[in-house]
Amino acid sequence: MDLLKKISPAMYGIIIICFFLPFTTASCSGQKILTLTGFQMVTGTTVRQPNMFGEQPKQKKIGTEPYAIAGFLLALAGFFAISFSRNKTAYFFSAIISAAGAVCLLLLKTKLDREALNSGQGLILLDYDFGYWASFIIFILSAAMNGYIYKQFAQKKQAYPTG
Repeated sequence: MDLLKKISPAMYGIIIICFFLPFTTASCSGQKILTLTGFQMVTGTTVRQPNMFGEQPKQKKIGTEPYAIAGFLLALAGFFAISFSRNKTAYFFSAIISAAGAVCLLLLKTKLDREALNSGQGLILLDYDFGYWASFIIFILSAAMNGYIYKQFAQKKQAYPTG
């Protein structure tokens, strides 16, 4: 169990790093038009829109995504909760934070898919890249692991009652 306690903060660190990797790629008719990292979704960005007729590319501002912001902040919160407090309650809240992070990423995917379908009239296809899937899977693993650690604390307390 001591090894699991050391791995838990590292999992949040990996999730934070994954936000700097490509999260999603948009393509139209098989041609890649845009790749965004998770951090670009958190902060917003400006991209060049290619033109079909050789004109000057236009700049398009892409706003922030609330679910990406929530997922990133939850990863930060989980990292600091586990890094600075290693009691039973910290692992319980860490499991909740991780589950909420996974839900935020699912909601982000649903929102982006819906927007691509509506704005692209079915022509724009979104692919979710390594950064997205790694973050999502690690959030789920972290929720399970921190829940397990919390359960072990609870069983240990029952085995050795105090007072």
